[in-house]
Amino acid sequence: MINKRYLIGISTLFAITFIGPAAIYSEQAQRDMYASVVVMPTFKLSLDNSNINFGFAEPGKTVELNPQTHYNEVKCRSNKGTTWYLKISVIGNVIGPEEANVPLNSFKWMVVSSTGDGVAEEDWHSFTQEPVKVYTSGPKDMVGEEVVLRFKYKLDMPPDARGGNYNVNVLYAMTDTPS
Repeated sequence: MINKRYLIGISTLFAITFIGPAAIYSEQAQRDMYASVVVMPTFKLSLDNSNINFGFAEPGKTVELNPQTHYNEVKCRSNKGTTWYLKISVIGNVIGPEEANVPLNSFKWMVVSSTGDGVAEEDWHSFTQEPVKVYTSGPKDMVGEEVVLRFKYKLDMPPDARGGNYNVNVLYAMTDTPS
């Protein structure tokens, strides 16, 4: 007669071979699980060099900071999924010698390059005390890609201006409104 152990062993081997290993495991129930993820919105701006100093400027001359390259970089990042804008303005008055006679529009800025897919203003622009749009974000800029804007600055000294050291305090603002 066939031994019971032998019969159980043959039956198990038969089940593994022909039915498959999945049939031996216990039955499992599966359920869908609802998961909620909150992604915090990012809306930030950073600046690598905030000191714009033209040094000693002579009347009737133009002083350009780092004429061969750019002077500083502004980095912007937003994942809000909406268009954002980078704006620039001057806070306060021109800082320089007394009775300097150098108007604010003598100070100029220009975007040299941008890593984003948006639209940057071209050419030289005079600084104003009202924020002026520098950059309008593109589709990739709205989903968290970092955008680096490189700036140049120059000072066109009027011929009747007093020689001296001139400074301006520049404000960079990242907003979600175009004006």
